[in-house]
Amino acid sequence: MARAYEMAGGSLADRLMAALVAGGRAGGDQRGEQSAALLVVRSGAGYDGMDNFIDISVYDHETPIAELERLYRLNNLYFTQSRPENMMNVSTGIAKELQEIWTERGFYDGPIDGVVDAEFQTILTDYMGWENYDLRIDPVRSIDLSAGETLRIDREVLDDIRAVYREGRWKPRIR
Repeated sequence: MARAYEMAGGSLADRLMAALVAGGRAGGDQRGEQSAALLVVRSGAGYDGMDNFIDISVYDHETPIAELERLYRLNNLYFTQSRPENMMNVSTGIAKELQEIWTERGFYDGPIDGVVDAEFQTILTDYMGWENYDLRIDPVRSIDLSAGETLRIDREVLDDIRAVYREGRWKPRIR
């Protein structure tokens, strides 16, 4: 566990998660797996004056460490900002793909033409808010298409949009 912690890059939470995974792979608790938790405290970092920056717990689960990893990935997706190196251009192909997903999900009823304009940008930011990618909206919203800037999207957000759609983990939008 110590070696995994020391070798892992990233934040304290990333390193703690790597140590938990390594401990599980090395045999873990002699009683077997049943629960797992990750708590990182930072002064004033949580809601309502709490200091809990990351507080994820898994109880009574067949594979609690794997579930904790999954929940930690979602925590990062929903509660961290986009990193500049993750931003990618929204090509015509990506725009069409998003328009198809939006149409299927009942979020969009326009043409599937791959046009990336101010309307597309507005729909994308609205959709990102709908899907709880709130902390990753600003880099999309801040692009000035009228000044010739290229619309960009976070690769992690796009990958998750695709996975949610492909795996059917969505409900049609109620209008």
